[in-house]
Amino acid sequence: MELNKNLDRIVKEKTTKLKAKKLEIEYMYYHDELTGLANKPAMERDIDIYNPIGGLLIDIKKFSSINDMYGEVIGDCVLKEFGKTLITKPGE
Repeated sequence: MELNKNLDRIVKEKTTKLKAKKLEIEYMYYHDELTGLANKPAMERDIDIYNPIGGLLIDIKKFSSINDMYGEVIGDCVLKEFGKTLITKPGE
């Protein structure tokens, strides 16, 4: 009886950890690592689920010239700030 309780506890703990890890992996799959914004797989998933009227996909033309001129560290900062701008509500 005690063995069963112990096994049940262990299984519940492992299940909780696995569920948390699954959520973490899903977040990583559906979000850009640098900006935290939703990525193309997230857009495709959401189109299948919600059937939206419209969407927004942004491609920053010639962005590589920023990296070439100022370096990747500055380019990453530009992308992060651009991402923050996209998720900021007007008036904030």
